[in-house]
Amino acid sequence: MGDIDTYKMGSKYETFFGRALNDTNRSKPGAHGTTFTNLVDSENGQSNVKHLGSTQKIADNLKKHMHKAMDKYLSNKKIPDQDRSVIKELKSQIDGSNSSDELFDIVKDTVELTQILRNR
Repeated sequence: MGDIDTYKMGSKYETFFGRALNDTNRSKPGAHGTTFTNLVDSENGQSNVKHLGSTQKIADNLKKHMHKAMDKYLSNKKIPDQDRSVIKELKSQIDGSNSSDELFDIVKDTVELTQILRNR
């Protein structure tokens, strides 16, 4: 995976997290795109993330932040009930995901589903 693709994944993750919290402050724990790209880099054997621990540890940290974001989405009354059901299903897939690609699919699907919140 190229640096540009990894950057785009991180950017989409920032949208996912920021929209959930209705906050674009990337200094909050889990909000910065590197929370996601660190996993991608670790999966690709990049040495710049070795200090963060194992790939599993990085994935577990990312999943923890994704669960937090999904809980915020689920409590948002502006999201229609049918979309909230899909978000609940997507949230249930987080822990069973085994790669950044699988987690990114959840991020991407959630961002598409929550377009209603983008102009807040």
